[in-house]
Amino acid sequence: MEDRADNKTRMRLTESSSKLHAITKSRFVRVQFCIVFLALLIGAFVSPGSALDGIMTSPTPTTLNLAISRSSAYYLGSIPAPESSNLLLLNWTASVSDFSNGQGSIQSSHENATWSNLESFDFISGVAQGRQTIDSSWAWPGANYLRVSYWDSGTLYFSNVLTLKVSINYATTMLLTLSPFVVVVGVGATVYFVRKREREPTAPTP
Repeated sequence: MEDRADNKTRMRLTESSSKLHAITKSRFVRVQFCIVFLALLIGAFVSPGSALDGIMTSPTPTTLNLAISRSSAYYLGSIPAPESSNLLLLNWTASVSDFSNGQGSIQSSHENATWSNLESFDFISGVAQGRQTIDSSWAWPGANYLRVSYWDSGTLYFSNVLTLKVSINYATTMLLTLSPFVVVVGVGATVYFVRKREREPTAPTP
């Protein structure tokens, strides 16, 4: 009798466990179905195309470019003062990628770190041109760095940096550079003419 009671108890426990497992599995399937349904519903209202459209229509960054007419300048003596008569000129052109109007300035630096304004100007349809004298008020012997700044809608933009190399005492420098060659050529010419004269026959004395 006791064995039969134990078997019945075990059978009831097994049936209860199976029913609980079935109920748990059914709930899990329903949760999965709900998650998939919500994902499909969200995908129907928010398409990947709309997200890409938002990225594609983002504004293009403004690009500022500077071009100059020369990269070097040579003075026979020192760099002249402003308003001198023998000043060399530097032509420059600045352009903005969005063809907008605005105010800018051309700037110079000796060490490519600290910048000073040389001249202010206005962009017209994204382009500005000017001419700068190379004088002692801003230029010095060696490398001089140039760039353009542009102010637009509360944002300050800077162009590419270009280098202008200024050489002074050019005549003296060239003379010192060429003097060894001049000496060699002079000595060679002297030796040549002396030997040529020695080889010439001497006219007989009457």
